[in-house]
Amino acid sequence: MASLKIMLRYLGWHYSAAVNNWWHLYHDFVWFFYHFFSIDLITRTMFRPWRRLREPYVTGFDPVGWAGTFILNCIMRIVGILIRLCWLVSSLIFIFALALAGPLILISWLILPLVTTGLWIIGLYLLFA
Repeated sequence: MASLKIMLRYLGWHYSAAVNNWWHLYHDFVWFFYHFFSIDLITRTMFRPWRRLREPYVTGFDPVGWAGTFILNCIMRIVGILIRLCWLVSSLIFIFALALAGPLILISWLILPLVTTGLWIIGLYLLFA
């Protein structure tokens, strides 16, 4: 009788409090990786030069110097866009994988008592058959 009471209390916890705790933990993981990869910052600074590397424009009339500085600053912006875009794509792939793994883990958690009980029954059947 006591073991049945313990098993019912466990199942009550397993399907109520544990699922609620899982949801909060899953939300915390998504929040953490969203902020860890700095998705907001990356999207806001997408078109800025990489690491603020830029050449100051020369003063006075120097078309060759101005053109060289312009080309170098454009290259630094392109490098910044490419690096941030790669970082953004990889972080979104990781968060998407996390979004797919979360429900799979929840489904596994929900069927775990059934699988364990089934394996016990199969084991006892094979032991005494």
